[in-house]
Amino acid sequence: MKNNMKIFLALALATVLILVSAVNATDSTDNSIDNIISEETSTPVSSVIKEETPIKEKIETNNSKRITKTIKTKENTKSATKTLTVNDYQELISTSTSIDADSENNDYIINLNEGTYKITIKNNYFTVQKDITILIEGNNQDLTASAMNRILYYNTTGNTTINYANIHHQTRNNGNLIINNTVISNLTVIQNNNNLIINNSVLTNFTGIGFINNGETIITNSMLNCIINNTGTITIKNCTYGENYIYDGTGTLISDYNEENNKIIENENITTPLTIISNKNYEIINSNITAKISNFGNLTLVNCTLSNNTMLINNAGIFNTFLLENNGNMTILDCVIENNTFNLTSTTIDCNGAIIYNKNNATLVLNNTRVNNNTHIGIQTPFIYNLGVISCFNNCIFTNNNMQCYVNKPYHLSDNLDEFTLNITNSLFENNTFKIKTFTVGLRATNSSVLNATNLTVKNSRFTNNKHIFLEPGVGGGGEEPSGIAISATNLNIDNCTFEDNGLISKHEYTGSGGGSGGTGGAIRATNLVVNNSRFTNNVANTTSGWDSILGNGGAISVVNGEIYNSIFEENKASRKGADIYSTGNLIIQNNTFTNSYATNTASSIYLNAYKPDLTQFNIIITNNTFNNCKSSSDTIVIEQEGREINKLIENNIYTNDRINDELILNIPENIYIGETITITGQYTINNPQCYDTDILEQNKFNVYLGDELVDTIDNLEFTITPADANMILTVQPTISQTRQTVMIHASTLNFTLEDITATIGETTQLTAQITVTTDDTEIEVNTGRVYFKVNGKILRDAETGRIIYADVTENTATLDHKVPKTWNIDTEVTAVFTGNDDLPQKTSNTVNPTITTPETSETEFTVADTTATAGSEVTITVTTKNLGNGKVVLKVNGKTVKADDGKLYAKVTADMTSFTYMVPKTYKAGDYTITAVYTSGAARLEADAKLSVE
Repeated sequence: MKNNMKIFLALALATVLILVSAVNATDSTDNSIDNIISEETSTPVSSVIKEETPIKEKIETNNSKRITKTIKTKENTKSATKTLTVNDYQELISTSTSIDADSENNDYIINLNEGTYKITIKNNYFTVQKDITILIEGNNQDLTASAMNRILYYNTTGNTTINYANIHHQTRNNGNLIINNTVISNLTVIQNNNNLIINNSVLTNFTGIGFINNGETIITNSMLNCIINNTGTITIKNCTYGENYIYDGTGTLISDYNEENNKIIENENITTPLTIISNKNYEIINSNITAKISNFGNLTLVNCTLSNNTMLINNAGIFNTFLLENNGNMTILDCVIENNTFNLTSTTIDCNGAIIYNKNNATLVLNNTRVNNNTHIGIQTPFIYNLGVISCFNNCIFTNNNMQCYVNKPYHLSDNLDEFTLNITNSLFENNTFKIKTFTVGLRATNSSVLNATNLTVKNSRFTNNKHIFLEPGVGGGGEEPSGIAISATNLNIDNCTFEDNGLISKHEYTGSGGGSGGTGGAIRATNLVVNNSRFTNNVANTTSGWDSILGNGGAISVVNGEIYNSIFEENKASRKGADIYSTGNLIIQNNTFTNSYATNTASSIYLNAYKPDLTQFNIIITNNTFNNCKSSSDTIVIEQEGREINKLIENNIYTNDRINDELILNIPENIYIGETITITGQYTINNPQCYDTDILEQNKFNVYLGDELVDTIDNLEFTITPADANMILTVQPTISQTRQTVMIHASTLNFTLEDITATIGETTQLTAQITVTTDDTEIEVNTGRVYFKVNGKILRDAETGRIIYADVTENTATLDHKVPKTWNIDTEVTAVFTGNDDLPQKTSNTVNPTITTPETSETEFTVADTTATAGSEVTITVTTKNLGNGKVVLKVNGKTVKADDGKLYAKVTADMTSFTYMVPKTYKAGDYTITAVYTSGAARLEADAKLSVE
């Protein structure tokens, strides 16, 4: 063993011994969860560890055998402790790089300040390749991740300790790690690949496969309420166990937990048949079983292997199982059944359960058992055939089993018949394959399913990639295609399960006729079904047998009477009807989500056949569901009732971009011009409204696209657009439907321009507007319509009648002679307006500021005279305004405005002289003050200055 391994194990043993001493010091020690978390009974990392001290510890295991363990330690003097603080995970992980590069310090303390410790990338590494000690003080911080697949790896050569933390993310230890006083919960997995010690901690509420030990682990004084998968060595001391504690694995377990048993067989190879008589209690532990066991009493298998057997039977008749036949009570715990080949070469043999035959009202429990990579060739031969009172599978795994069958008999991983009940919890069914081989007589296997039962309850389990694939030709005959590839049952309850990538794929090319029927239900087929809180993803029912009427229906579920609540359906497919659900009876569907389903033929999501002759009453409730992007050749929901009366409630459902049998019509104007707004209207009709909510149109809106760009979402089919190009693609789509109506918008170019204006005040000038129309690069002459003109926003009117003055358009031109008033200047704004007609819209021209030419006049003069006065006296200030005409004069003395004689802030110009009376303030001291006069008239402005002398 490497030196660092010795140091770590020495530290581990020291911790365990101190903890055990603390616990045994008094008989009143409280081992509750609260006590585990609050008491600091673990030993901190020591600075000095004694060298080569052999320690022997005796630990009682559950099989009453003693194990003596010797651990050696090594002296390693530590010095130069350095303390670091971090505020988030990025900083924590970064410290490992700086520590690894530090050559001066041997011990580190890392304090986790209060902050947000969330892992946001998939793989994170705390790597220190030096033989040093690192203490991470968690300070009760919550260590989380943004997703379940975010992992933190501890790759440390020395010893790393974590104290007082709350870890809620995946963790992998590839070095030497100690965890003290910590809650570890809500994980998919915590995995040890080297050396790990857990003291005074809680492992609980794991969402996945739990704690995986591939190295050496010691757990003391802790609460275990999770799955433990062990392939290495694990020691459990002074621990308490929650209701969710499950131990699984092929590794070494050293534990002080013990149960009494009547008879124990341990570490044996059972190669000859074994019979357990009535009222006897047997426990078989850590054994390899290759011969048949017949149980009439109480049998428990713990951590046994029933694997790597090749069994060949070629005689005729009925053969009852190869491995386990149960007539009493049998529990299979932490066992492995894998890599077996069961071969019935004769086509006349029936085998009642290749692995397990549970009969005569016996009870069967499978817990933490794996059934993997088994192959069976034969007829009517499920791996597990149950005729017991109650059968329970808990935390089991059924994966990669390959089944081949020759004739039309039931064939399943588990077959549960008659009134008996099967309960499944927390189990996985993955990559199991059915291949049905037919003969020339056209016999076919019936209902090839992972699970088949009369009464079946499945909770918290997953069915992934279970498939029936048949791609061979055959002859039409009796029997039935496989249906319900994951589950086929009479009475079925599903809660919190996942069905993904299951399916029936069959490409028969049958000829002739027969009374058979095609397969339905890519995941589930049931007579009476209740589903809660489950997910169905990418399941498929795809058969092409042309002689059958119901093949390829129900990509996820085929059911007679069903209740489906709070579940998610996505990406399911059917080669015919009902990509998600196919039903022929009473149906309740509430609070579900249906997304991206696809049916080649009818009903992209739900198909209900409500006219079957053997049913007398139909009740249909489809409420509070969401349908999004469901596709088929016709409606998302189809109810085939053919005039039959049914009780139906369909309401409060939400539809988005679904296939709906509808019709959309758009009304486009004939004359369209670039830059000119047009109004588009239309009509929208749903052809099968009886299949949907009565108020479905109230939730509908319309998306408007120009090209590929969504430009608007409108409530009603009346909207405006303004074409920017001569040719544009307009598309309108109802928000509830996948129906799209696309039209090409052909727009002409309409230009209306007012020419530049040169005007002389008091003289007549000509206002000229030009209008051009271009369609498909061809200019069209305009000789109709009228134009009026606006000056500073006011329409030019006849001075006597007040009527608008119009100019007719001739040869694309409209002109008007207008006498220019004195009010015009360079800031005057003139526009023209084309009034429009049946062919052309109204259009306003550009705005023109005229060029003004002023006629010759006498020379103007604007001055203000100097004035002398005394403080407090009244003085007249005179402003010369010669030849200035109408305007205003503002006078200021020392920056303050002087009011005119009428009290206004300005004086109107009426003559060549304008005067102001000014009262000189008494506060003015002797000196000169500035007089400023400003003249304004329209845009014209003049300014003059003078001097006020105060004596």
